Amino acid sequence: MSDSTTLPAVMHGTRIYDELKRSILTCELLPGTDLREQELALRFEVSKSPVREALQHLVRDGLVTVMPRQGYRVSAISLTDARDMFAFRCALEVACIVEAAISAAPPKATSLSITATSTARWRDVPATAG
Repeated sequence: MSDSTTLPAVMHGTRIYDELKRSILTCELLPGTDLREQELALRFEVSKSPVREALQHLVRDGLVTVMPRQGYRVSAISLTDARDMFAFRCALEVACIVEAAISAAPPKATSLSITATSTARWRDVPATAG
């Protein structure tokens, strides 16, 4: 084990949760991937307790499902979930562009306003059946 063993278990659980969540959301860990406490404990060089804590948090977030007597599995993302995430990302990007335009000098603000308008249009594109 590394020097990280001196950190409180809560900090380990938070670090493991953050790392696993990032890996799931970036599809580094694909839907259907099996997650085992023992393997994760070895990977993160911690006991199983903070790993279990992180996995339970991911279960509450809907990113991981419990497989009784088998471990955990990365949850599948439905088409509805993907559309919701895309809509949220579009709204977030527009908000960030608007905030940047407010803070920017006039020539740059005009460019950002055009980008915000163009990005906002994507929210209005109807979803196709799937």
